[in-house]
Amino acid sequence: MANRRVRLVRSVKLNGVWKFLNPIKAQRLRIPNSEGRWYISWREGSKKKWQKADSWSHAMQLQHKKEAELHAIAAGVELPKPKPNRLKIEDAYTHFNDDLKLRDRRDETLEGYRLVFDTFRPTCQKQWLDEIERRDLLKFAQAMRQAGLSPRTVSNRWLAFHAFLKHHGITGLTKRQDAPRYVEAEPEAYTPEEMTTFFAACSDEQRILFEFFLKTGARMHEAMCTTVADLDFKEKTFRVRAKPEYGFRPKSWEERTIPLEDALAAKLESRCTRRKASALVFPTRTGKVNNKMLQACKRAATRAGLDQQKFWLHKFRATFCTWHADAGVPIPTIQLWMGHKDMATTMRYIRPNRSPEIRAKFNATFAGM
Repeated sequence: MANRRVRLVRSVKLNGVWKFLNPIKAQRLRIPNSEGRWYISWREGSKKKWQKADSWSHAMQLQHKKEAELHAIAAGVELPKPKPNRLKIEDAYTHFNDDLKLRDRRDETLEGYRLVFDTFRPTCQKQWLDEIERRDLLKFAQAMRQAGLSPRTVSNRWLAFHAFLKHHGITGLTKRQDAPRYVEAEPEAYTPEEMTTFFAACSDEQRILFEFFLKTGARMHEAMCTTVADLDFKEKTFRVRAKPEYGFRPKSWEERTIPLEDALAAKLESRCTRRKASALVFPTRTGKVNNKMLQACKRAATRAGLDQQKFWLHKFRATFCTWHADAGVPIPTIQLWMGHKDMATTMRYIRPNRSPEIRAKFNATFAGM
């Protein structure tokens, strides 16, 4: 019977020295269960074995489990051998995160996966990665919906968690119909009237910044890290390229060149001639990367009497694409300017032609009906 007994052991600090105590003695000394460290101890033959627990309740669980194992062994029951490469869920995420860093993924990507994992963990009480099953993922999606996340966010985090599982070789847990779905909204674009009103409320500094967004289709980080060296005033072009000194690289690792509208090119050249304190075109007052562009956009919209909820930076990019398509610029050309790998992505920004001529042809189709 000796080899079937599992003891609870505590390690507590008494007078500045760590000591092992019997839990009963620790109770007599009125030491709270939350203090110190908990272990279980048992014997395998003449060797004494130890296992650390996270808390008193965890130690009790480990004790009951180990006692059951020892009794089963004594009764001749063959237990499955432990998997040497078995990962706890937290350890699996740490390995995944470390691999992302080694693969030089963006900080935003790392933060995005951390948010996904932090959202999943409260929904699943399991300890080991290989214990995760289909129902755990369905509960995860349900919890996100109940938390009020948008259908698109739920879908994105669902896919991101599946990428984490796939990284560890776990696939096929869910069915196709299990995936959260959302309605793909049409990309919104500003109207010429909105832009006229918006620019009228901008300062000279803000106007050239938001004209740059509108007339180049630049992403936020591309504009933040634009340098004078990216602008070719002779050819009137803007080049999106990697800039390690600012921790910036183009999306999908692809550089691209975009034409500069004549009036914008002239304004940028004048600006760059006057401002030589920073290599950046749109820096802060101290010459650093400006990450307050969105706030400036919303404030300008408010001053213009427009709904600031309908103004954000990526909408300038959608407007760049939509207006060029309306003007008849070939879709492959717009695709290159936007930096889209897939033409289908560009096509999402193409809205139906609503000109009077098209409306007349539409009505003519049903004439006489």
